[in-house]
Amino acid sequence: MVLQENAYRFQFTIREVRDETDQNLEQKIVLVDTVITFKDGRCLYDGHLRVKCNAFGIYPFPADIAKAASNPSLRQTISFQLKRFIRPAKPFL
Repeated sequence: MVLQENAYRFQFTIREVRDETDQNLEQKIVLVDTVITFKDGRCLYDGHLRVKCNAFGIYPFPADIAKAASNPSLRQTISFQLKRFIRPAKPFL
């Protein structure tokens, strides 16, 4: 799935889903292959981002997002786009 936001393009693909139990709370860790490029095609980030999903919500790992981008507004955009990508797939994970 390719999403466009202002000057960036986001391409996400679910690579792996792991079940975990943390303090009696069932959750899943989703490993998402991520490619972030500028609109002109230059690659900004190509790697994996982890997302935690449980009954209360979808939570991208802040450390992973910090590795992907140093700009605070871009970090917020990455987090928003990851949640937007995972939300429709969450019941099927």
